[in-house]
Amino acid sequence: MGESETLSHETIKDIEEYVCEIYGNRELSSVNKARFEIFLDCYKPKSNQSPFGGIKNFEASQIPPCKDTLICKIRRTNQIAATWKFAFSEKPNFFNPEGNGWVEEDGEYKINWFESEQFPQNLNEALVASDDSSEVESEDAHSSDDDE
Repeated sequence: MGESETLSHETIKDIEEYVCEIYGNRELSSVNKARFEIFLDCYKPKSNQSPFGGIKNFEASQIPPCKDTLICKIRRTNQIAATWKFAFSEKPNFFNPEGNGWVEEDGEYKINWFESEQFPQNLNEALVASDDSSEVESEDAHSSDDDE
C-alpha cells in the first residue's frame, strides 16, 4: 500500500477476501455475499408469525462494508499510506485525494463513502440484482479493473 496511486485488481480482491475472513466467512471471497449471509444468519425470520421481528435490533457493525464502500476505504488507506511513506522525502509524491476515497466540497476534503448509487432506483432493480449475483460480480470486477 502506498507505492502506487492505482491498486491492482489482485490487491483489491486479496483485501476483500481478508475482510470476509475477519467477519468469519472464510469460504466466501465477496463482501457483498458475506454481508448477505451474515444478515440472513442473524436476522432471518424464526417463524412465519413475525417475519420482521429480529430486524428491529439490527446492528450494522456486525456485517462487512459493501464492495463499493470497501473500495473507497481501500483507496483512502492507500492515499494515506503513501502520504506517510513519502513524508521523509524532500519532494514527496502525494496522490491526489480526489478519486482516492475523498471528494472536495466547499474547499475541504470529505470522505467519499460510495462511488455508485446507494439505493436502487426502484424495487425491480433490487430484485433483479439479488436474483442474478453473477451479474453483480461481473460489474464489481469491471469497476475494479477501471481502477488499474
